[in-house]
Amino acid sequence: MTSYIGKPMLRVEDARLLSGKGRYTDDLAPRDAAWAYVLRSPHAHAELRGIDIAAARRMTGVRAVLVAADYRADGGKPIQHTPAPVDPVNPSRPAFCRPDGGPPFSTPQPVLAEDKVRYVGEPVAFVVADTMAQARDAAEAIAVDYAPLPALVSIPQAMAAGAPEIWPEAPGNIAYEFTQGDGDATDRALAGAHLVVEHEFVNQRIVSCHMEPRAVFASFDPTAGMYHVVAGSQGAVRQRTMLAECLGVPPEKVELICPDVGGGFGSRTLPHPELFLTAWAARRIGRAVHWRADRSEGFLTDHQGRDLTIRAAVGFARDGKLLGMRLTIIANNGATGISYAASSNSPRVSPSIYRVPVLFQRVIGIVSNTTPVAPYRGAGRPEAMMTMERMLDVAARRLGIDRIEIRRRNLIRKDELPYKTLTGMTFDSGDFIGNMNAALRLADWDGFARRKEQSRARGRLRGIGLANYVEAPVGAPREKVIVTVRKETRRVDAVAGTQSSGQGHETSFAQVVADRLGVPFETVAFGEGDTRLIDVGGGSHSDRSMRLAGTLLVEACGKIVARARAVAAEHFNTSLDKIEFADGILRERGTNRALDLFEVAQLTESGLREEAEINQRIPAHPTGAAVCEVEIDPDTGAVSVERYASVDDVGQPINPMIVDGQVHGGIAQGVGQALSEDTPFDETSGQVVAGSFMDYAVPRADSLPSFDVELTEDPTIGNPLRVKGGGESGTTPAPAATINAVCDALAELGIEHIATPATSHRIWRAIREARTRRNA
Repeated sequence: MTSYIGKPMLRVEDARLLSGKGRYTDDLAPRDAAWAYVLRSPHAHAELRGIDIAAARRMTGVRAVLVAADYRADGGKPIQHTPAPVDPVNPSRPAFCRPDGGPPFSTPQPVLAEDKVRYVGEPVAFVVADTMAQARDAAEAIAVDYAPLPALVSIPQAMAAGAPEIWPEAPGNIAYEFTQGDGDATDRALAGAHLVVEHEFVNQRIVSCHMEPRAVFASFDPTAGMYHVVAGSQGAVRQRTMLAECLGVPPEKVELICPDVGGGFGSRTLPHPELFLTAWAARRIGRAVHWRADRSEGFLTDHQGRDLTIRAAVGFARDGKLLGMRLTIIANNGATGISYAASSNSPRVSPSIYRVPVLFQRVIGIVSNTTPVAPYRGAGRPEAMMTMERMLDVAARRLGIDRIEIRRRNLIRKDELPYKTLTGMTFDSGDFIGNMNAALRLADWDGFARRKEQSRARGRLRGIGLANYVEAPVGAPREKVIVTVRKETRRVDAVAGTQSSGQGHETSFAQVVADRLGVPFETVAFGEGDTRLIDVGGGSHSDRSMRLAGTLLVEACGKIVARARAVAAEHFNTSLDKIEFADGILRERGTNRALDLFEVAQLTESGLREEAEINQRIPAHPTGAAVCEVEIDPDTGAVSVERYASVDDVGQPINPMIVDGQVHGGIAQGVGQALSEDTPFDETSGQVVAGSFMDYAVPRADSLPSFDVELTEDPTIGNPLRVKGGGESGTTPAPAATINAVCDALAELGIEHIATPATSHRIWRAIREARTRRNA
């Protein structure tokens, strides 16, 4: 029988998706559904003194014009996010607390603003009409009386002495603050260091830019008291649970379906207000309601990412050995606490895979008059890698040590495993030095000098940069799977509480089931995203899907084999210990009597069905190294990414081709953050400056070379499939590797660092200033 695990099988879903047969939320909305439009705040911060909807209600085709008072009168509740993450090891306790031991600031998110608006784009009214044009026209007829207040959009603004408070429950606009490590020992280590490198790294605000805009449609059955909701997200179960809570009904009164999803990257893990508004409006008007964001709304209101500043001081001995590090990590969480995951993840991985003898970290989270921030691919880990890898490069140049050699002197050796870091991570596996060497070989690091001279002959600057990385993915600890061997159809159905938004779950999860049950791959169908089929699940984020659901599939398939052996033993009238299972066949040892798994299922009343559920952590640490090579036009500052190589230990790859695709996409997002993507806010008005693809520069096909990627594995013992995770591997080292390459190209001009995004204008200006200094 063929082993399916580890095979680069073509994705079964691609035939559907590439031929235009994908079924996204908008494709499923009924044609007779009413259309909804959200009137949004044009102010980043203002008192909401009054709202006049009378004229809008009288307009043609309008079915409802709804405001916060209506929602409250109908018993609607605000969205109760749980932004503070649970502990990465023990999910029964919080990851961090305030200094007084209390929980971090968390206030429910209004579905519709009532007393104040706190960011540009916050929903103020929900208009439902027969057509989208009618809904938009009616929204324009609504008169809102705003009294503008000072807008605080940046970390310095929010933390300034005397700054107005956005929420009274967050004095000084501080949502949380905690420390980790030994401050006195760190101070002593830095005081005695031969070199202390200090720098502030501003990881700019990022927009998810998922291909499919957010959309929802909903209907309500008054007889059954049942909501039927369809909305793309990163996990249907969580969305249903929160929706039911806000609507004041039991979860079983909400059917939530998540069909094909066109990208998520963390932004769609947690629900947005429109999900709640659409379901509520459907009940209120007695008709299906359909809402869809346009791209401008996406730039304004999709949960955003990053916006994390790290102030670092790292001490080195004369020989380049790390002596200690002090970090201040400040997260801009936006107007409402959606998720503080990055503030837990970043300090956890800050030592990376290096020996750091002592450290002290202070983590601060602030609120601001900006779009709420949620996890974005990597969620704090790329920011931590940027800090460590840049500091190593800077230290190497100042100490006169080769950039690779300084890393070799500090990397954790394989013979030191298991290794527990000062931040609580325990590495049970990982050939960190071997991964770096493999990446150097794949990138032809030794041949760089020749390529640099070729670029110089063309009047170009060329640079190469490396970044090692590690992750500590966690995610929601609860997951469930159901596996059924059908007696009628000779097929296997598997469902889980995860959610694909492009990761190829229909293929990779089916490979696990087919492998464990010994059945042909084409007989396995995998489903997710439907709360009618499964009532528990954490969705897809933080590299959790295969790590948790894959582990459960192994358990459920094991239960099916155990039950099948018992059924076969009874059928053959023999003892259980004489029944052997291999390659999908159950045999009685010493005889020619045998049945395949489907034949055994036919002996049962309803087939073979087993469940498996988990509510605990499964630690894993994906790791690897990336090398980026760039060329810069010194006259314009334009950067061209010429080569990119990545070696990634994601554990055992269930489908290497799918993992390669995940790495490719992650690299593109990381390079985009390093070179071009940015969501600045005007510091006076709070307006989003880059609100469309005319201003927000995502990488394009011709911005990137063909990638050289290679998978490796140093096996983990943490789960039966040896999975570590591949969804974020491409992103985590990419910003650091890219900026290291840019800074290497500029080093000969005396430029030590370039902030992200390293746009052509920023580089051109740095070159111009460097030349001016030289000529002074």
